[in-house]
Amino acid sequence: MTDVPGTMVQAMVDGIRIIVIGPRAPSDEEWDQHLVDAEACLTATRGVLVFSPVAGPTSRQRAALGKHPALLARPTAIVSASRLTRGIVTAVSWLGGRPRAFSPDAVELAFDFLEVAASARLRILRANDRMRSQLESPER
Repeated sequence: MTDVPGTMVQAMVDGIRIIVIGPRAPSDEEWDQHLVDAEACLTATRGVLVFSPVAGPTSRQRAALGKHPALLARPTAIVSASRLTRGIVTAVSWLGGRPRAFSPDAVELAFDFLEVAASARLRILRANDRMRSQLESPER
């Protein structure tokens, strides 16, 4: 998978694709690359967990996502403190997807939704911390 510098990084833990969005939203070009990457690892992905502090995706990005129905078939949990982001999840569900939004204090409910094994939860949280640090690094 290609990580988009300063915008998003991705990892896979026990069939869960983890996406961490940085402090700024991805551009349309970055989003399109993300969709290519997501399709490349689709067979290994049984669920998606997104940690996002920013609103998004934009209406154009949602339309691009709608052109990838296989991606929408995977259960997706979006963890965000942004009410706008959590509201956008509803719009994505209109495309036929299976997204569900969670506040950061409800990450255990996101794990339950994705049926993440107890043994993988700590590894996912550690991966999230590493990826967040990577995004916040001054070298990026």
